[in-house]
Amino acid sequence: MGYGYVRANGEKYVVINDDGRILQQAFLMKANQGFNNVEVIERCRALGIKKLCSQRLTEIFRNPLYCGVIVSGHLYEPVQGVHEALVSERVFWKVNGRTAENSQEYTQQNSSTNCR
Repeated sequence: MGYGYVRANGEKYVVINDDGRILQQAFLMKANQGFNNVEVIERCRALGIKKLCSQRLTEIFRNPLYCGVIVSGHLYEPVQGVHEALVSERVFWKVNGRTAENSQEYTQQNSSTNCR
């Protein structure tokens, strides 16, 4: 989520799409404004991402792909990707530090925050 492909001069490139621009804002909401996942999801939905739930958002926040790093069981160590990062490593780690502080971030939610 957040990336798409474009072709130019016979090459295929990974680029940030419209959902990616919204996810950039989601990372910043979490890192700089301290929003919880429910608040981030509500704002993302208002901006146009309709299929987003707390579990998926947590997966996105924890995936280093979004700061430009590729991690795979097939690789011996993380490598820098050739794709554009959605956020800086500083923002990525700030979000993950916040997530680690409150890993049990469960709250009673109404059905509007469930995956659809």
